[in-house]
This record gives sequence, C-alpha cells and structure tokens, in this order.
Amino acid sequence: MDDLNASYFKYWGKADRDDPLNKYHLLPYHCLYVAAVGWNLADLYKSLCVRLSEQLEVEPCWIRDFFIFCLALNDIGKFSRAFQGLTTTPSLDLVKAKPRMQYTERQIPLVSGYGGRVYLESKSLT
Repeated sequence: MDDLNASYFKYWGKADRDDPLNKYHLLPYHCLYVAAVGWNLADLYKSLCVRLSEQLEVEPCWIRDFFIFCLALNDIGKFSRAFQGLTTTPSLDLVKAKPRMQYTERQIPLVSGYGGRVYLESKSLT
C-alpha cells in the first residue's frame, strides 16, 4: 500500500456523524482494522472458535479464515457511490457521491456487543 494515489484510497470507511469533514478514516484502513479485530475475536484457542469447529467438524483455522472472509465481504458495499453519499464528502480528493444513486439498504447487524449476542434489525425482515 505504498501508492497513496491508488483508487481504493479515494473512499472513506468511517466518518464521525458530528464532524465528518475532519474526523474520518479511509476505507482500506477501516477494512484492515475490522479484519484485525476479527482475527483476534476468532483466536484459535478461544472457546467459541473451538466449540464451533467441533460442532461443524472442521479445523479451528477454517472457522477463523471463514469468519475473516465474511468480515471482508461485510464492507465491500462501502465502495459504492451510493454509500459514499451518506455523509458530506470529507475531502476533495475522495470519490464524490452521485445524487441519483440513493443508499436505501442498510447492513443487517448480526453480532452486537460482548458475548456475541445475535440479533437482526431490518424492516425487510419483519
């Protein structure tokens, strides 16, 4: 990631709701952060990873790798111009939103909080 002019550095990944112009970080860094946190959550020696691997009859490393793969797919939609239009573009160097492209679908949070409580929040599921 030496080339800061690469096209994937033209997208924001997380922006502060109150101050998106000054407090944001780029999408590649956001994706790496999410993957790093996921890697630690899916530690091969943690009981959840071990229990899941035993129940599914797979190796713990498969559980970890699959989990990280799913996390990688989780943020791929943030590269869309519609998503980039959710907040004021933080920088002139970033991709501009296209007003005719509306971001109407939201991610469905599957895991929340400590302990991995599972819940679904979506109007489309009710």
